[in-house]
Amino acid sequence: MMNAMRNVVIIGAGHAGFNLANALVESSFDGRIVLVNGEDHLPYQRPPLSKKYMSDGKHEDLFFQPKEFFETGSIVLVPDSIIAIERDSRTVITKSGERISYDVLVLATGTSAIRISIPGDDGDVAYLDSLNAAIGLRRRLSNVRRVAVIGAGFIGMEFAAGAIAKSISVSIVDNASRPMERSVSQGVSMHFRDELVKAGTTFYFQDSAVSIRKSNGKIESVGLKSGVEVPADLVLSGVGTRPNVELALQAGLLCSNGVVVDEYLVTSDPNIFAIGDCAAFPVADGTSHHRITSVQNASDQARYLARRLLGRNKDPYRKIPWFWSDQGPNKLQIAGLPSDAHSFVTRRSDVVGKFSTFGYREGRLVSVESVNRPGDHALARKILEQGVSPDPGKVGLADFDLRSFFEMASSRRETGVQALNA
Repeated sequence: MMNAMRNVVIIGAGHAGFNLANALVESSFDGRIVLVNGEDHLPYQRPPLSKKYMSDGKHEDLFFQPKEFFETGSIVLVPDSIIAIERDSRTVITKSGERISYDVLVLATGTSAIRISIPGDDGDVAYLDSLNAAIGLRRRLSNVRRVAVIGAGFIGMEFAAGAIAKSISVSIVDNASRPMERSVSQGVSMHFRDELVKAGTTFYFQDSAVSIRKSNGKIESVGLKSGVEVPADLVLSGVGTRPNVELALQAGLLCSNGVVVDEYLVTSDPNIFAIGDCAAFPVADGTSHHRITSVQNASDQARYLARRLLGRNKDPYRKIPWFWSDQGPNKLQIAGLPSDAHSFVTRRSDVVGKFSTFGYREGRLVSVESVNRPGDHALARKILEQGVSPDPGKVGLADFDLRSFFEMASSRRETGVQALNA
């Protein structure tokens, strides 16, 4: 355990912040845990906001724990926001003026949706980055027939699939050339595009929204740079997020596309850590930093940091990231980072719409995207964790058995034999 660590203050009560607090409690940490929650709800899960919640979810089901959990005193939940960090005195100051001292401070401040500026928008454009926003958006959907989504990333695609299920007409606008362009391979991207097109979605790629036209104060259409007018009763923006680094910058901490941390998740101040969506951490080879916005990354970093703070883990943080996206009846599961790959090989099944795409960089497996193939995803995570690679020339063949490859690689590892590409 860190010397004299009695007061742990965590700013942010999303997946990273809550899971860290909970992991410390489950590990029998007997000091004080303060979880600062800047929202007027109990700590909650965000991924369902653009998935199940939009269709038939109850916001109470999103809470990590009921109110009674926080009344036990194990975690002090502060329903306030932090306006300043005083590093010299190891104190944070809340908006209401309370001063909270810390021995260890953890920034789990997450991200915020990037706001766009379009002529004609008087605050009508919707965003989906909080429970309050989701509640308001779902209420508006009950009176909507046509939606224009700006941004074909995960949020936009997931929301579109949910809106279509409600028999709402959907158009998606993006200045990229395909959906989820920065996050998935071309084959996977085009599969999900085709699925939404078959369901009735209209895409406008390599285009952008330049105006909003209204009639009697209500949105009527969105004007595009190409000159197209897209009919719409509601406009949702999902163009991306930005890390919440204002507090860190104000405190003089090093930031670059997030709060910069080392391989132990320590910021430029040895008493302050950063985890989750706001943290920019070193890639495995140590040559650069990256920031991963995923629930699993947030949870993994939270559990790692809990063990490290308690002196139970002295190793650097090393985890293979994984993600998922539910878009209507289709489920995408990703292990690793497809953006790191230079070439791709697809393994198809006998069932249409079920396949996995393996991404390689210089002959080494770096990612696996599985569409409606959870078994492949489970094996892929284990294979990537072991650092072994199926031969790219064989992995796409019908007679290649992924499980057999994994079992052979595991056997080699257990017996001390070097696991080669196979």
